[in-house]
Amino acid sequence: MKTKQRLTMLIQILLLIVVMITLLGCKKKSELEAIKSKYVRLYEIEEIVTSQVRTFPGKVVEAKKANLSFRIAAPIDQILVSEGEYVKTGQVLAKLDTRDYDLQLEATKAQYEQVSSEVARIETLYAKGNISENDYEKAKSGLKMITAKYQNAQNSLADIELKAPYSGFIQDIYFQAGEIVSAGLPIITLISDQDFQIECDIPAIVYANRDKFESFTVALETSPAVKVPLSLVNIKHKSNLNSLYHVYFKLSDNEQSELRLASGMDCEVEISYGLDNANKQQVVKVPVQAIVEESGVNYVWLCEVDAEGQHRVKKREIEVIGIDESGFALIKDGLDVTCKIVKAGVYDLQEGQVVKLVDEIAPTNYGGLL
Repeated sequence: MKTKQRLTMLIQILLLIVVMITLLGCKKKSELEAIKSKYVRLYEIEEIVTSQVRTFPGKVVEAKKANLSFRIAAPIDQILVSEGEYVKTGQVLAKLDTRDYDLQLEATKAQYEQVSSEVARIETLYAKGNISENDYEKAKSGLKMITAKYQNAQNSLADIELKAPYSGFIQDIYFQAGEIVSAGLPIITLISDQDFQIECDIPAIVYANRDKFESFTVALETSPAVKVPLSLVNIKHKSNLNSLYHVYFKLSDNEQSELRLASGMDCEVEISYGLDNANKQQVVKVPVQAIVEESGVNYVWLCEVDAEGQHRVKKREIEVIGIDESGFALIKDGLDVTCKIVKAGVYDLQEGQVVKLVDEIAPTNYGGLL
């Protein structure tokens, strides 16, 4: 009886061991299958990249800006405009006190008339041979000098009015009536209202590719979704304190009239230029997250279908030449159009490993609930 009980117990223990081994085997098998097949998401290279686009913050600025000043020194008699006022070409903006220049003109005029009459009398005497040629030349020289002085006095009196050289807006007024100003000292700043420029700063890497510039557009803060074409005016060939190069663009007359521009508006300038690809190799773009770096070497996981219809990955070394405006890496060597690479799940992959694909989530299906 005891022997039978022992035998039964032994059989139960053996069955338990068999069950445990079976369970462990299934677990290891499932773990191996999990290692063997990993879920990944792919990115298919669709086109060859021939140019790069960079965007920079810019400003709308007036094409004309003048710091207006008087050509003579005197007290200011009148300031006839105010800041922000619109003025037309030739409009008088300010006047000087003319008292001193009126007296100067009267005195100079009297001298001129006196010398003129004397020279006329000397000419008569010279024609009759009553005076020497030297005295005659001195008289003519004196007349020229007083004529110039008289003309200068007339010009000075004409310069008492400060006029607008073109139509625009008064930006700043620096002096008021009663203050004495020197010749050439700015009194009023005038900005144009018709002609505008777009300005921005570019880094050295873009400046170095200026001979490859292809196109330019601008998006204004008032209509950020609309890109308007630009024409390049010029580039400053010396960087500023921030190591940036200043660039000037212009809009067509039609675009300026339609956009209702104002000086000081913020904008985004987009510059497109050809890639620096001396060997004429194909350049493609891939998501940055698809790139894996190992021991200083960049590579991606290429995904291909084997003879059994399974997706397998293999490592492909690449050469990265830059990052484009949308955050994609530009690849010059190692990939071609229609190549499919792993963009999600790139880590812990092995050469030749079988992978399973995860479908892309539609932009309107957030969370993958549909």
